Amino acid sequence: MSKKVLLILTGGTISMDHHKDLSNDVIEFQKQHLMNLRHSVLNDIQIDSHVFLMKPSPHMTPKDMLDLSEFVDSKISENYYDGFVITHGTDTLEETAFFLDLYFNQIDVPIVFTGSMRNYSDIAYDGLNNIVSSILVATHSNSKNKGVLVVLNDTIHHPYEVTKSHTVSLDTFQSLEFGPIGVVDDLEIVYYRSFQKQFQLEKPSKLNINVAIYKTYTGDSGHLLRQFKDFDGLVIEGFGRGNVPPAIVEHIEFLINNNVAVMITSRVPKGRPFPTYPYIGGAKQLTEIGCVLSPHLNSQKARLLLMVALANNVSIKNLTI
Repeated sequence: MSKKVLLILTGGTISMDHHKDLSNDVIEFQKQHLMNLRHSVLNDIQIDSHVFLMKPSPHMTPKDMLDLSEFVDSKISENYYDGFVITHGTDTLEETAFFLDLYFNQIDVPIVFTGSMRNYSDIAYDGLNNIVSSILVATHSNSKNKGVLVVLNDTIHHPYEVTKSHTVSLDTFQSLEFGPIGVVDDLEIVYYRSFQKQFQLEKPSKLNINVAIYKTYTGDSGHLLRQFKDFDGLVIEGFGRGNVPPAIVEHIEFLINNNVAVMITSRVPKGRPFPTYPYIGGAKQLTEIGCVLSPHLNSQKARLLLMVALANNVSIKNLTI
């Protein structure tokens, strides 16, 4: 019996021709070149398609992510497709993939995100290879029960770990600390390791939560922090193990006293925040005044985690590991 895949298009460079915006012309272009895949390795796979959005990925919003999650959920409930491939712009791909992984707790049907660094008119357009590889991953039996995956440049990543590490390189998507969980090698799917999901949150029905990101810096007075007093949550990107300049601590306390949930991440791309240092502004002191340290996530993903948790009235103290 042939496998069935739904290819869901949301826009991005993978949908673009040279000097064209995301317009109806590009949608028609996408249908012509990406929906009618006739690679020999896909002969036994039924590929259906759906244009969900046509946006540059910087235009994506958490509401778009929630709408996309609900759409995929509705298709999963039909029990028709063996897997899903979602094309997405690379700038925010890791965030949307991470959001969908938060949305779906236990899921056996593979959901694979992919994109491209070059548009169709560029030399060595990488979009078609990435889509073919993603379809192979989405229909492979070993991809079941792995949740949401990210596939580009023949590497397979988990959205919890992967990040865009270079502005133009084809191998920009890296899981910097632990490496990819698998590869597409000569059309074979090889998994090196598994990934243990960290959180089980309920599916949010809406995201009327306002969470921002604040990056601190040497000599920061912290006065700008008070502008976030009406927010629901704030992710503060600190130094090293999650430490911050001493002058901003009183402003963080001000936010906490105004019922703003504060999560601390690190600007360092590998490693996690940890309450090592008890000095003023050290992560240990920050946890004592009510901050929560990010669970091995960069600031953009920590923001989405905080949004979903607050939308579900989950205490941020339950988000640390």
